[in-house]
Amino acid sequence: MRTLLTGAKGQLARCLRDRLPEDWELIATDSTSLDITDTEAVHHMIKNFQPDAIVNAAAYTAVDKEENAETAFAVNATAVHNLAAAARAAHARFIHIFTDYVFDGEGKRPYRETDYTNPRSTYGQSKVAGELLALADWRGEARGLNIEKQEWENMTARILYGKEFAQRIKED
Repeated sequence: MRTLLTGAKGQLARCLRDRLPEDWELIATDSTSLDITDTEAVHHMIKNFQPDAIVNAAAYTAVDKEENAETAFAVNATAVHNLAAAARAAHARFIHIFTDYVFDGEGKRPYRETDYTNPRSTYGQSKVAGELLALADWRGEARGLNIEKQEWENMTARILYGKEFAQRIKED
């Protein structure tokens, strides 16, 4: 299996690399070898390598640095959209790693993927945006979205409830 792994220098990607079957062909990229926030660069890599699977282990993880919201949303949302869209176009599997920071920590039991999100930080908000973009892209609803911190709530409403609902929220 041909696999593209992003975030190669991170802890998660290193763990994944150590556990991949030996017969898999792997390209492991980091921010210097592939800028996942650059749509053209992502599509170029996918076109040239033609992976069967894309595993996104990249993330902007400075969870306590609220002043870096633009970077967090670029890496954790826009880049996820780029990768998901490229995977869809190439008919490749897309595996995106998610975090419990999308939840508020108020739960009384372990969280499930189906639980409602309520992130308390910019990092958590950017991860929710990335997850929603990846899901929406597979349904063909995320074309042309460029997400910034201020837009994430409207984007969430648009994906979950449709454009008309999101427009009403924006007008209120």
